[in-house]
Amino acid sequence: MLTLAEADILIAILSTILALTMLGAFISALFQEKYRRTLAILTGVMAALLLVVMVVALAAPFIFPS
Repeated sequence: MLTLAEADILIAILSTILALTMLGAFISALFQEKYRRTLAILTGVMAALLLVVMVVALAAPFIFPS
């Protein structure tokens, strides 16, 4: 089982990766006509996953022991 400190580090890493991927997909969707639909879907999926990670971050003190 993860401790609270390990969970916080994992959440920080996951949120950084998801935010950078979402930002890259969004910027690419602005400039690439051919893949705009796919990149827009990827942006939405990354936003949903980032929301899940943030909910876990808020609930981490209650899920993981300190």
